[in-house]
Amino acid sequence: MTSAGTTIKKLVYISTVDMSRPSAQPLQIRQMSSAFFRVYGDAFEARVYDSSYQRGAYDYPHVVFKQKSRKLFRSVWAIRQMLFHLHPSTEVFTRDLFLAKVATVFGRKVIWECHQELSFSKRLWVKLFACFPKFRILTISNALADTMPFAEKKGRVFVYHDCADLSRYERAGTDLFGDHKVAVYTGALHKGKDVDSLAPLFDAFPDWRFLFVGGGGEKLQSYRDRYQSFTNVEFIGRQAPAEIPVYQKSASILLYPLTNTNPFWRYTSPLKLFEYMAAGKPIVASNIGSVAEIFSEKNGFVFGGNTTVVDAFRQCMQASPEELDQLKRRNAELISTTYNWDARAQYIKSAICKQR
Repeated sequence: MTSAGTTIKKLVYISTVDMSRPSAQPLQIRQMSSAFFRVYGDAFEARVYDSSYQRGAYDYPHVVFKQKSRKLFRSVWAIRQMLFHLHPSTEVFTRDLFLAKVATVFGRKVIWECHQELSFSKRLWVKLFACFPKFRILTISNALADTMPFAEKKGRVFVYHDCADLSRYERAGTDLFGDHKVAVYTGALHKGKDVDSLAPLFDAFPDWRFLFVGGGGEKLQSYRDRYQSFTNVEFIGRQAPAEIPVYQKSASILLYPLTNTNPFWRYTSPLKLFEYMAAGKPIVASNIGSVAEIFSEKNGFVFGGNTTVVDAFRQCMQASPEELDQLKRRNAELISTTYNWDARAQYIKSAICKQR
């Protein structure tokens, strides 16, 4: 209870994603949950699935389903948590549309976080649930919000891009490469031609080293085979999450390729781009689709349209220290004021949950 005698509203993040997986989605859930705890305090709790759970793995209140199982059984567990273990006034936050639908039907207040374009069947479901005033949507880009099938989106559809965890960059070192000129890409080796769009750089700048951090298995090996003739290109595969900021802060230039062969290009809010901004290094990036909402010539060096990736990379190399410092300050300001998880959690609390 508060001092005024009113009940503190509680927010619970519910997920069936395996939190032990070394991928972006569990990392985002952890970072969002940590931020919720900093903003809500004891009025926040996470209820998640973690097949490799270890005590002390979370820095926020949590209930964990540990038994290894298929998605169906995890969903049953999550539904039981929502319906039988939470107070009726509790707000449910989830990325799982199925869980959001069940919670809504049973009268729960729900915030469904949408990260991808809706399929035809999901569009029908979302349109149906538009008649439930307790069902609200948080999208990761304005472009994605515009696709939501609500007749009236005001007060029902909200937008906040993904973010970076500032604390990870405050602790990270910067001395991996010494004085060598190294351009770094960190992230998954997605389907499509994103990474391949950087290939013109390998011939054009032979005195640079191009390092790709991420990916694994057959996909990683296929890229190694494809570019094995280049002595200045290296694919080192997936690294521990704690090491990623070190690679990013040690780079001379950070690379963010995006092409329309990537199925997410229209609506994405790429975690690695915010990480790049937090790392404080020059960025050479494509800004097609929703990336243009957050990245432009004000943030770094853009390729696409009439500007090739070679042109953008050369512009970055030739930029004055003053120009690079201005870009660094601009990105630092955006991360510290807007694109950080605490600011996102505060927005959800004040704008969506309307809890002061």
